[in-house]
Amino acid sequence: MSGRAASFNPPMALDPSSETPLYRQISMWFQRAILSGKLQPGQRVPSTRALAKELRISRIPVLSAYELLIADGYLQSFTGAGTCVSRSIPDGLLRPQALREGPAVAAHPRARRAVSRRAQSLGGAARAWLQDAAAARTSSNFPPHSGRSSSAAMHARPRGT
Repeated sequence: MSGRAASFNPPMALDPSSETPLYRQISMWFQRAILSGKLQPGQRVPSTRALAKELRISRIPVLSAYELLIADGYLQSFTGAGTCVSRSIPDGLLRPQALREGPAVAAHPRARRAVSRRAQSLGGAARAWLQDAAAARTSSNFPPHSGRSSSAAMHARPRGT
């Protein structure tokens, strides 16, 4: 990739009064543009600084949106060379329903899962450990109390020394 600027300025309109955070509005615009073909695989997107300047907002929501888009497989980042649309979009994102409805905030695939898909697929002792860990988070008996504060318990010398 060369040091050229992105070949477009995204025609997105953000609504600062919306309940949807700015970073989600930005990421949803990019998702829709990629899935509808407005943005082509390999096409460069503006730098986070340039897009923030164009939208007249802080760079932080743009960084958050780009991080989300990279994590979801829509964008690829190249150190020192910029960011572009991924050459291959994950198959699950190319469903016709996603094109009609567009990604919704509540429908984000990670919004409903308590643990990762890999953790969900684990069996045996690992699954039991995960269930115990989940129970411990909601237990009023966690961490167990020994009569001393946890700080005192950690720094206490073993008995008999």
